[in-house]
Amino acid sequence: MSEFAVRWVFVFETDYVYNLSRHLPPGWNEAVAFVDRKGKTRFEILANGDGKVIAGYAWDGVFLEILTRDRFAPRRVHYAAVRVFGGLFRRFTRWKRGYAGKRVALS
Repeated sequence: MSEFAVRWVFVFETDYVYNLSRHLPPGWNEAVAFVDRKGKTRFEILANGDGKVIAGYAWDGVFLEILTRDRFAPRRVHYAAVRVFGGLFRRFTRWKRGYAGKRVALS
């Protein structure tokens, strides 16, 4: 493995719940889950407006902060390039492969 590889910095050990009511349409009363293409639930919105990130979810933190911490000189240019080209690449990939994640009702 490369010495420059960034491992997952943050991992939820337990479910994280936050009320999203103010970001949902008025009268929200539906419980839904968002699953990836393998069928693993990643996120749920409960009928009461609580959003729940499922335990085990991981991410690499804030990319610009990591570049700043490591004193990477052209960090802002690099960050902007990654955001622009990464976004374009992600859109193309989702179009080409067809995004298989979906929203499902919770019972």
